Amino acid sequence: MGTIYYNNYMTQSCEICTLLPNTKYVLLETDLWMVSLAPDQQFLGRSFVTAKKHTRSLAALSKAQWDDLHQVIIALENAISSAYGADLFNWACLMNDAYKDTANTQSPHVHFHVRPRYKNTVYLQGYTFTDNDFGKHYKTPWDDPYQRAVPQTIMDAIYLNIQEYLGS
Repeated sequence: MGTIYYNNYMTQSCEICTLLPNTKYVLLETDLWMVSLAPDQQFLGRSFVTAKKHTRSLAALSKAQWDDLHQVIIALENAISSAYGADLFNWACLMNDAYKDTANTQSPHVHFHVRPRYKNTVYLQGYTFTDNDFGKHYKTPWDDPYQRAVPQTIMDAIYLNIQEYLGS
């Protein structure tokens, strides 16, 4: 892979950098961060928050990135809570995939996995979203990252409902 240019940031070659320009279901975008729905909706509104500039670690984030991330967190949590009644949010920054293959020359790219958590069941167009482990650490079958892939019509509805509260 060659160097990727995205929103005036020269980024190093990495899987995430190549995915950013083609991301579907972008909920929110700032100069520094992109928020998109994850294909796995085991947790309704599950999203990725990704640094648009290739940044290898949390310690390497600039003050501007941290300040902007704070505003993104406020907007995203408010929108999902308003759309679906999320009670809390689990945020994880797991950059392990950059090292899953010892021959892999990629470098990590700061991004967060956002999992809204729900005390009550949420119903959406015939689909039931139940957080059976609410109040506990979530369980994820690591061998199946698309555990709760939903039809495009449901993804569209999730996207539009959250967008309504983001004012986009």
